[in-house]
Amino acid sequence: MMLMSASLLQKGDVVVAFSYSGQTLIVLEAVRQAQKNGAHVIAITNSPGSRLTQVAHVALCATVDDSPLTGENGAARVAQLSLLDALFLAVARSNPTATEANLSRTMSVVRTQRAYW
Repeated sequence: MMLMSASLLQKGDVVVAFSYSGQTLIVLEAVRQAQKNGAHVIAITNSPGSRLTQVAHVALCATVDDSPLTGENGAARVAQLSLLDALFLAVARSNPTATEANLSRTMSVVRTQRAYW
């Protein structure tokens, strides 16, 4: 799915690539395809210096130590989600009118898919 989606990207598009290790082959291949099509890549990873951070235009590292309670990447997922939220807010604040209109449209579509028992 990632590779198929990456093949549809074009110049001016931005892709956010997630990989705990920064070495996940399918993610790297999707990034390669996105860049081949002219898209910019933002990497979110736990591994500074990884292949993903080396090829990305922007690298955001959520370097978190492993936790015995959450496994190898549980704590990193929470940190990466926080980075994604911050990125979303930064983009949303750049055009509040479009953001509000798009959020309203998506919320109305999702609302129709809820099951009320």
